[in-house]
Amino acid sequence: FEYFNQEQIINIYRYIMLEQRVLFFSSNYTLLNPFIYGMISLLYPFEYQYQVVTILPEDNFITLESITPFIGGINMTYDDNFFSDRDLTISDHVVIVDIDHSQISIVIPTELGDFQVVDFCKDIPEFPKNSRKRIEKSLNNIISDLNKKRSQDKGESKTELKREGHIGMPNITIDTTFNDNISEAFFDFNANLLASYSKYLNFDFYSSQGMPDFDSLFKLEECLKEFYSCDKDFYSKFLSETQIF
Repeated sequence: FEYFNQEQIINIYRYIMLEQRVLFFSSNYTLLNPFIYGMISLLYPFEYQYQVVTILPEDNFITLESITPFIGGINMTYDDNFFSDRDLTISDHVVIVDIDHSQISIVIPTELGDFQVVDFCKDIPEFPKNSRKRIEKSLNNIISDLNKKRSQDKGESKTELKREGHIGMPNITIDTTFNDNISEAFFDFNANLLASYSKYLNFDFYSSQGMPDFDSLFKLEECLKEFYSCDKDFYSKFLSETQIF
């Protein structure tokens, strides 16, 4: 939250939760490990199931051509020619989190063999509208409280503080209460996303081999009927395509 506003943090979190290929860039190597694992920790009680390499050596950049999800850290300043300059071939989009410049973009390969950098990818569903409003409100309240406390402690006026959703300049120490509040907000968000999923579990069913069969253990189609049509893309992808669930 010292480098990205709350909307950006929510989007980074969405990309991780939906198991996209996500690359974090920073010229400061000390930022990569805490930033990446800090984001992953917000998934609780879910657990990330794929490879995480917080600082990927340049000799191993070829692994970025993997078709499986991953989270990686690159200790350098990002530029849009990163993939083409290194003759890296990617078959699908990669999310770029540029910590140095507080920017998020998506690199998409084109039919011509080059790359297009965009801000939005239709293949990555948005969070359900009501759930997103819930986490936005929680984060705004937490950040507002922190800014008020800092204003009181430093005698600063409200107008001197950073824009809403952005708590200030880098290298400012954040107390444990703030971290705990953020973790609780995302835990509440995660629980709210799947508040009624237990209704669609069928523990009585087992396959002929004696092992649970997911298609029958979880009634996906019945579950999807419960959600608004605008939210079904997210739930369909999250419930049927990710290893987190």
